[in-house]
Amino acid sequence: MRISSKYQRRPWTQRGLLSKRKVQMKLSICMMVKNEEKYLKECLESQQPLIDKLGAELIIVDTGSTDKTVEIARAYTKKLYFHEWQDDFSAMRNITIGYARGDWIMIIDGDEVIEDCRELIQFFKSDLVKKYNVVMVDVKNFVNLETGRHSMLASPRLFKRGNIRFEGAVHNQPIYKTPGVKLNNTVILHYGYIADDQELMERKFQRTSKILIRYQLSVSYMMHQDRSEALAEAEKAYDKIKNNPEEGKKYLYVYGHLAKLYGGLARYEELIPLVKEGLALEKDYIDLWFYLQHGYSATGKGEESIAAGQEYLRLRSIYQTLPISRESAIVMDNLEQEPAVYYSLAMNSLDLKQVEQAIEYFCKLEQGFALDERVHKKVIEACFESGQAYPFRQS
Repeated sequence: MRISSKYQRRPWTQRGLLSKRKVQMKLSICMMVKNEEKYLKECLESQQPLIDKLGAELIIVDTGSTDKTVEIARAYTKKLYFHEWQDDFSAMRNITIGYARGDWIMIIDGDEVIEDCRELIQFFKSDLVKKYNVVMVDVKNFVNLETGRHSMLASPRLFKRGNIRFEGAVHNQPIYKTPGVKLNNTVILHYGYIADDQELMERKFQRTSKILIRYQLSVSYMMHQDRSEALAEAEKAYDKIKNNPEEGKKYLYVYGHLAKLYGGLARYEELIPLVKEGLALEKDYIDLWFYLQHGYSATGKGEESIAAGQEYLRLRSIYQTLPISRESAIVMDNLEQEPAVYYSLAMNSLDLKQVEQAIEYFCKLEQGFALDERVHKKVIEACFESGQAYPFRQS
């Protein structure tokens, strides 16, 4: 599946380059790329409003592409540089920002597309640009394009120049000073973790597996469809932080990742205490509530599952207001799981003979959510026993 471009490509000489009369540049877009031909054109097209409206400069550092990446990049900018890959993501990031001349720096990768630039442009034309040092946006990480399955995380992507450097050979973390602001209507679409794109997964696995720490190695094995190795490395990462609340809080994302693995392998007796430990460190971690309701449901603990599911729905409804929504290290995989949670709540309520409550949950499912014959029969029997009217038409 290819992404349709919103913008018509024009030669770089016509696209928003600063005139000699302008002495100030608001924004430098800094990219490092290697073999990104699949999505690079869509990525660069999505940035054109920033170049047209703000006079932003586009800086691209190539680290050894062998496909059409360089050819595509040359059509969009003169500021194309070449540096040999050194097995150090942060070092390359710092090289890219070293070329920047703008007051602000934006970080984006070649497999990412800005969904809509209007809020970013408005920010740079407002007085807010003088008040803050960093801007966070939401990143939607697609896992499957056919189903639209994705995860979300808040990511700091724009920084005042001089207020940013990167550390960490793999998990390149931006080091910056606050204050910062979150733009809730700006989303970056990330296509680099599509699980059914085996060529892409193989390339990412080969590039990163040598230098990953335990957590990142586990993620890499997951992309490579090797669950046993992913679990082994995730458990090693967890062993380094368990029984140490300070470390656990710092590396909270390990809990979410390991819980996801335990859930996928139906290892619920290990999942439940792990999730409880994680929630003791961060009570608003929505993914952990989702895994907890699933674990309780699978082990026949209906009341506990209902309570966990209700908390998931409460937190989901106010997600954008939660501090964790601005935590760049935590990826949320389950923000769009309300239908599954409502279904679980309904089924557990039926098992507990809470028929009226079960029907209320069923009615909150998205239109078109099909109930199979087994569920229809269960609802009919429960309604008959309780004297409730059957609320659905059976197809």
